[in-house]
Amino acid sequence: MRWNANRFGSDQTYEHEFYIDAYDNSTYLSTAQTPYDDCMPITTSSQSTWGSAAYTYLDTRLEEPGDGWCEAGRIGYVIGAGNAIAISSGVTHYNYIRTYNGNANSDRFQLSAQLGVQRPPGCITTWCSFGTNKVPLVGRKETGEWSVNVPGVKDWVKP
Repeated sequence: MRWNANRFGSDQTYEHEFYIDAYDNSTYLSTAQTPYDDCMPITTSSQSTWGSAAYTYLDTRLEEPGDGWCEAGRIGYVIGAGNAIAISSGVTHYNYIRTYNGNANSDRFQLSAQLGVQRPPGCITTWCSFGTNKVPLVGRKETGEWSVNVPGVKDWVKP
């Protein structure tokens, strides 16, 4: 991903949200996660090129707005920046999450960009990032639209 200019505010967060379709209990990536109440994905590695000042984190799969459930059906693999104003512009950035294999040879996915806010201001963890605006980049949760490129590559341009 790339930003031509960083227009994030000093108390804003950003999450690059990748979801796979697990409604049929068949997934390309492992859906393993810790139990409720933190619902953290079990990974072998997660990385980002956003830099340490952005305070990157692997996001929880706790259902929003935190109604007591872990995600099911639409499973997230999300890296966030608790201090989005520190993401450098004019650079192509990458997020990488490695998991164990799932139980399928292919899958469907959705991708979205979520702008958030730190609550309280200055808190930069997954537990302090609250989404304020979500933009679908590939597929749409609201319409049930999915891309069928897992595994594979899919380019996009922000709508």
